[in-house]
Amino acid sequence: MKNKNYLTLFKIILLGLIITIVTKESHSQILNEKGQSLVGKGQSLIGKFGDKKLVKKITAIELTYNNGYIPLVWTTFDLQVEATLKNGKKKWTGNGTKNNISWENYTIVVEGGIFDPESGILEITDKNGVSITATLTSFPNISNSINIQPIEVTQISLSKKMGVDVGTFLVTANAILSDSSTISTNNGRLQWRKLDIVVNGAKFSDGKLILPEQDYRDIEDDKISLNAKVRGKEDISYLLDIPLEYEGKITTYYNGNRGRTGQNGAEGTSGVNGKAGAGDRAGGDGGHGQRGADGSFGGDGSNAENLEVHIGLAKNKTNDKDILKVYIKSLSTGKESYLKIAPEKGELYIYAQGGNGGSGGRGGNGGTGGVGGGGTVSGKNGNGGDGGNGGNGGYGGNGGNVKLIVHPMAKKYMSCIIIYNDGGKGGDQGSMGSGGQCSSNASNGKSGKFGNVGGSGADGNVNIIEKEVKFDW
Repeated sequence: MKNKNYLTLFKIILLGLIITIVTKESHSQILNEKGQSLVGKGQSLIGKFGDKKLVKKITAIELTYNNGYIPLVWTTFDLQVEATLKNGKKKWTGNGTKNNISWENYTIVVEGGIFDPESGILEITDKNGVSITATLTSFPNISNSINIQPIEVTQISLSKKMGVDVGTFLVTANAILSDSSTISTNNGRLQWRKLDIVVNGAKFSDGKLILPEQDYRDIEDDKISLNAKVRGKEDISYLLDIPLEYEGKITTYYNGNRGRTGQNGAEGTSGVNGKAGAGDRAGGDGGHGQRGADGSFGGDGSNAENLEVHIGLAKNKTNDKDILKVYIKSLSTGKESYLKIAPEKGELYIYAQGGNGGSGGRGGNGGTGGVGGGGTVSGKNGNGGDGGNGGNGGYGGNGGNVKLIVHPMAKKYMSCIIIYNDGGKGGDQGSMGSGGQCSSNASNGKSGKFGNVGGSGADGNVNIIEKEVKFDW
């Protein structure tokens, strides 16, 4: 009983010790009056205990950062603390190095910036400069400070070139700095996050501008305007206008879906071998192999959507050339497209094809015949099972019917609009299952039959109506 009481007392003391350590560590993570002091969170007790031996050996620390970056306001850096031990060896924290000593052991005070101790990243927020002080929490007399004076951007410019895909542009930003040097987003020394970007009529991300895929209504005056401003210095900006020529190939899809593939038939089970005869008994006959199951039929392809297409003639406001305005509406689903095409150098492909039928499933192979059992007279061998039949291919879906309403002035440019609305192809026939094999003096199973090829869907119609077409976009 006394030993049990001692054990309980020991557990209470140990729990109190752990609570004291945790409380002490949590209280060491304080903020200064401006809320600018940051230290790591979420460090395990095991990690803390593992650092304690190294921390006691530290004689000096030095704050460093990746000086390969240009120190601009709102840019980020990888901060690091280099610790020198009594034996002269170095230990580090931070990104890109072996994490020998955790940030948890340091108190970091930042003025003019923000520091994230979990990633080791410092962000400059004050154009007048940022100061950082690192102190070894357990030994406050060991500390180090650095100051970073950011360089200011005095001028920016934007340029663009066509991307590989139609409707995409690759944009480059260049900046002239207060020390007369230049940096660019092409080499990464100018970060896009340094700039506030506003784009009208398109999407922009990390230097790539993408036109709306099927809706050009928000594009004003046939150009995209991209306005860039330097964060923290709104008076430094640049406006890039990108005139659109609507050249290249645009594709719209209103096809039916392909039918599902039929499932393969299950394999026939093998016949059971005959039992050996005991004493003067004859051996048992082997069982016959079972027939393979038939493959299932492929699913039918679905019909394409029926469409109504309005085509009008307009002028490109940037070069005064003729362009076609095209409005497409699916009468089946309500899906809409609003497009512009340069008839001389652009093409619009409209696909309203029926879905192909699914292939039939393969017939299952017949099971193998069982072997007769040995004895004074051997049992008969079992016959192989017949193979299953292949499944029929599914029928193709019908092509969509397309109604074209064309303004008389736009009719001469209709060759740039290509429509595919043929019916889907029938699904392939399922292959036959093979007959099961057997031993001598028995019959192999018969192979199954191939399934039938599915029938093709009917082609859709194209109906052209000349009529005045008006658009409000």
